[in-house]
Amino acid sequence: MTANNSVSYRLNIGYQTNQTFQQFGGNERLIVSPQVRWRITDHTTSTLKYEYSDISLTGKGNIPLLGNRPAPIARELNLGERWNLQNDKYHLVSLITEHAFNDAWSIRHRFNFSNHQLTLTGQNVGNAAANGDVSRFFFAQNTDGRDYTRNVFNALELTGHVTTGPIKHRLLFGGDYLHSDIRATMAGFTPATDDVSNIFNPVHTAGPPVIAPGDVTKYTRSLPWFGLYAQDQIELPYHIHILAGFRYDNAKTSTSNENLGVRTPTIKDTNERISPRAGVVWRPVPEFSLYGSYTENFGASNTFTAGSVVPLPPQTAQQWEVGAKTELFGGRFIGSLAYFDLTKQNLPVFFPGETRAVGEGESRGVELDVSGEILPGWSVIGAYAYTPFAKTTKDDPALGTMGKRLNNAPVNSGSLWTVYQFQEETLQGLRVGVGVQGVGERQIGFGETAQAPGYVITNLMASYHWRVGTARYTAQLNVDNLLDKSYIGQVFSYGPTYYGMPRFFMGSIRMEF
Repeated sequence: MTANNSVSYRLNIGYQTNQTFQQFGGNERLIVSPQVRWRITDHTTSTLKYEYSDISLTGKGNIPLLGNRPAPIARELNLGERWNLQNDKYHLVSLITEHAFNDAWSIRHRFNFSNHQLTLTGQNVGNAAANGDVSRFFFAQNTDGRDYTRNVFNALELTGHVTTGPIKHRLLFGGDYLHSDIRATMAGFTPATDDVSNIFNPVHTAGPPVIAPGDVTKYTRSLPWFGLYAQDQIELPYHIHILAGFRYDNAKTSTSNENLGVRTPTIKDTNERISPRAGVVWRPVPEFSLYGSYTENFGASNTFTAGSVVPLPPQTAQQWEVGAKTELFGGRFIGSLAYFDLTKQNLPVFFPGETRAVGEGESRGVELDVSGEILPGWSVIGAYAYTPFAKTTKDDPALGTMGKRLNNAPVNSGSLWTVYQFQEETLQGLRVGVGVQGVGERQIGFGETAQAPGYVITNLMASYHWRVGTARYTAQLNVDNLLDKSYIGQVFSYGPTYYGMPRFFMGSIRMEF
């Protein structure tokens, strides 16, 4: 934008509209994101960014449970309504400024302001009886059009490189502050009429039911959240690297609701925690390294018990991980094998008619990742996770969840892609590939009473690129779910599931210049 190139800009615009394989289904997306970067001096740069998005999802309907499995309804059948709607409007303004004092020390400031408005109108069905009858439940949010979630975020970080004898340090000191304000108007009830449908003979309604003033609850929340953190990344002799750090969090919530002009007393809650993290890497030879890490995490409460504004306890987590990584053939092939042990406390879970926190859940397993070029032109990328243990380890014994497998946690899951780029001059620029993705059986909920079957799907791709002058063109065809398998793609803890995409063709042409 200037003769000396000190000011530059970028503009991203995206628009998409489509129907889906499910009756009534469709979506529309608009994203606009301009940004300007100003190189104030050789040591100082500032970037201003704005982002606007408007995303609407219409007509989506869920699959209810029939016994201990998702009901065997046709993939295109929608038990919801054509007027079901989810709309997200999002505004973001961010400013990032970076300054290098010298070759060793630099500082970075981040500021974000965002405003998000979520509008929901939908009628879906509960679990099915043996004869296929299902009850309907209506829910709406942003009933008066004035809801919002507003976040103001500031962060300041100082990074430095220091050498003490043979030891090198990369130091990080920082602090951040988030202030979040939420206003939500919500209504949820079983309609007085036409409240029963049947999965084998669904009945649809012309429009949403009338929302009476007594059906609406206005909920407000304020969350100031302050954090401080420090970290030292140390390089020792003999190719040993150590990382040690911590984060301090202090979060305060203030919540209340209002119905028919009657406001509940404001509930205030304060939570603070120090979360350490540490890790070590030993790389005895350039092609191989061993590592281990321990991390703790804290998340302020953002979920509340059904029918009230009592906040659930904050979520915390601890994770151990040990593993090995290898780089072969000059870095063209990379592989890693890791063992992990992840424990989470106060998991928010949606049970029928209530939301509550599961005391503790733990998962342990092994992950394998490989990627790279094994022969000239022939590359692979694969991942596999084996999680034999994923259970509720602490909870109220009366609820029947103790020792039960966690929701949506398959024992086996993985994917493998292999792609070949032709080396012959006559086929230069042509690439073809095939991939498979597999997921094992998953629990629906936390009581091991219902399961979503596992699945394996196959995908294909082919692309060709060429040049015209200084421009590069790429034409590509992807075929997802080649065998058109019907499978459960999404699983929720309170029962509903959603089908994955059927056979899907996508062609694209890309030009870069």
